Amino acid sequence: MRTDLPTIERTFADRVAVLERDPPVPKHFEEAAHRGEHIAGFTVLDPRRVEEVRANGRNAVTAAVRRYYHHRDVLMTRLKEAGVQPLAVLPSMAWRKLCLHAKLIFVEGNSGGMVALNTWPLVQRLRAQAEADLVSRPPSRIWARSEGVRVPAAHFETVARKWVKSTPKVELLETLMHSREHRTFIPANSVAMRYVQGPYDVAEIVLPPPPADVVTLLLKSRRLEPKTVAEAAAIAFNPTLETIIGKAVRDGHPGSLSRLPSMHPSNDHEAQLLGYASLAEWRRLCPIIYTEHQSATAVIAQFGDFPIEREVVDRAMADEFLPTADEEVEEAGPVVNVIETRQAPYDAGVFEGLALLVRAGVGGGPDGAEPESEDRPRGGDGAHWGG
Repeated sequence: MRTDLPTIERTFADRVAVLERDPPVPKHFEEAAHRGEHIAGFTVLDPRRVEEVRANGRNAVTAAVRRYYHHRDVLMTRLKEAGVQPLAVLPSMAWRKLCLHAKLIFVEGNSGGMVALNTWPLVQRLRAQAEADLVSRPPSRIWARSEGVRVPAAHFETVARKWVKSTPKVELLETLMHSREHRTFIPANSVAMRYVQGPYDVAEIVLPPPPADVVTLLLKSRRLEPKTVAEAAAIAFNPTLETIIGKAVRDGHPGSLSRLPSMHPSNDHEAQLLGYASLAEWRRLCPIIYTEHQSATAVIAQFGDFPIEREVVDRAMADEFLPTADEEVEEAGPVVNVIETRQAPYDAGVFEGLALLVRAGVGGGPDGAEPESEDRPRGGDGAHWGG
């Protein structure tokens, strides 16, 4: 059964409120508490140390809850200034786990759409498959030489195109990702490309054109650096994957395609060129647009059918979704006050707002106001996050 964004927000808000009232001991703290000390060849537990580590774990959860509330408040302030009403606000780790469990794809939005495709291992595998397929045919159907079988280039391409057509889209995209564990494609112009090994292809990611109201929202929220996550079926490529993989397998190496002009489909015919029955059908596959501020994420737009099942929410709820490990806390960022200073107009990715970061507890809030009390209602029943 599929769920919806208000239900997801309410579910995690209630859970965060429970964590605040009765913080548990995170798994990694529990493991550390029972690791024991090695003394005279024996592994022994010091009960006092066990309780100390467990108490530190509960304190870490309390700190994570407060950090999340602060980051959420900052995010809500920025959304309000931009004139954007979020569809849901929830912890960033929870949102990422939901997307990963649902097998959605994270789309890099600031690279001009060009991404690297990990086609080299696939080229090797499909060429070997094509050769084995041809060798298994009757002798009259193959061209044999003394050094073995010479496979026509057209046969390589035919095998590759058939494989693309018969492979589920999720599996196909996972095969082509360099960063499969993060479910994303590496932007072709990013620093991360220096770590890519072996030949690769480059293609343009093409998403369904957003409706007019979503275009308006994107323009309002561009300074918030919105990002997109989508079902595999919603993601197309220019050139098509069938063309890219077919040519790479035929030639025996990736990277031989010339770059095509950027594609911006706007009607049924252009959607059909990318393999969709119509523009409306493509849009129903529902890209989701969101923005983050450290440990808080706001979903700000979706169009089409929401792709996340209730059981996916339950799986994410069963995980720890607030940062308590040192590396998670560092990634989430400190609790800070953010004072916006107005700058020159927005131009080519330069933000109007300049964030002046001040450690919490030093001075008042924006415009000299005192920081908001920590005693106000948080999450759970009766709390309203929509501003």
